[in-house]
Amino acid sequence: RECGAEAALPLSEAAEDELHAAPRRMAPLPRALLAGIAFAHVAARRLQNYRRLHAALAPLNHLRLPAEPVCAPQCYPLVSAIPGLRDGLVDADIALPLFWPEVLEACPPDSAEHRLARRLLPLPLDQRYGEADMERLLRLILG
Repeated sequence: RECGAEAALPLSEAAEDELHAAPRRMAPLPRALLAGIAFAHVAARRLQNYRRLHAALAPLNHLRLPAEPVCAPQCYPLVSAIPGLRDGLVDADIALPLFWPEVLEACPPDSAEHRLARRLLPLPLDQRYGEADMERLLRLILG
């Protein structure tokens, strides 16, 4: 039954307060999974992969990125105007998520937002990938 915004406000405020409360405890399975992660290794591998991609791709990247990020990045964000690059990488089994798919529907094709959503390639560089993987990725991009 709809009661209006005023009736929902106390519930919304209570839920918001819970977000700021300290966690009480973690379930055993997530605790065990997190305990098995070597976070220093993960960060070092991600930074190593980022540096390799950045050294080769910075000249053609439309984004100006730091040579040395302040923390371990999730991906290497490449924005380029290379025609068909996304499709070619996907065809080569490179996992490339499409960030902001709703922008492609909501914004005109000639808008900056649409171009960014279409051209941003979040290249994988996580800890599962090593030097050989980064070299393969670079060969696919640079030819």
